[in-house]
Amino acid sequence: MYWISIILFVASITWGSVGHGSICSRTAIVQQKILQVLDKKNCSKVQEKDLSSFKFLDLRNQGLKALKEGDFRGFYFLKTLDIRNNTLTSLPPKIFSGLPSLERLLLSDNKLTTFPEDIFAGLKSLDDLHLDNNHLNSLPKEIFHGLKSLDELYLNGNRLTALPSKLLHPLKSLEGLFLNDNQLNTLGDEAFVKLKALERLDLSKNKLVGLSPKVLAPLTSLKRLFLNGNPMTSRPRWIKNLCRNLVCY
Repeated sequence: MYWISIILFVASITWGSVGHGSICSRTAIVQQKILQVLDKKNCSKVQEKDLSSFKFLDLRNQGLKALKEGDFRGFYFLKTLDIRNNTLTSLPPKIFSGLPSLERLLLSDNKLTTFPEDIFAGLKSLDDLHLDNNHLNSLPKEIFHGLKSLDELYLNGNRLTALPSKLLHPLKSLEGLFLNDNQLNTLGDEAFVKLKALERLDLSKNKLVGLSPKVLAPLTSLKRLFLNGNPMTSRPRWIKNLCRNLVCY
């Protein structure tokens, strides 16, 4: 069974060098970057199996307005995908499928307003996800399903007003959560209930007028808490007591 799987995997790479997986059919900027890294001039000379050598793909500051579903097909061993500082407003549902080795995904500083619910499905190795400084006003409730290895999640600099109650529940390995510079006005008691490993939580510069003790109670590993820049008239005693054992702002 093991050898059958290997044969099928190799066959899929070989088949991907033509037709359906053609490099020439990809978004022009992605195609150009592939040719640049491989030092080739003709996309027809690139086989999909050549993409297995990529560990890092840098698409920063390229003026990208859109991406196609198959743009990242074949990057089986890619560790970091950087798409920061473009003008993307949306992404195809399966744009990141087929990236089982991906550890860092950087989508900061685009114009993304929302995501398909299964956009990150299959990214089991992902430990660093940057969605900051976009135009996100909501998130699908199961968008982080399966991201069991995620350590850092950056959602700061968006337009979020609330979080689905179980949005963060799959992220049991999360150590850093950055929600600052949004428009959050309330947090449900179950928002962080599964985040036992969380060490850094930034809720600064939102519209929180208060917090229930139940919101932060599950965060038994918390070391740094940022609450500054919220319209709280004063911090309740329970927060002051909590901050005796934390670095608080």
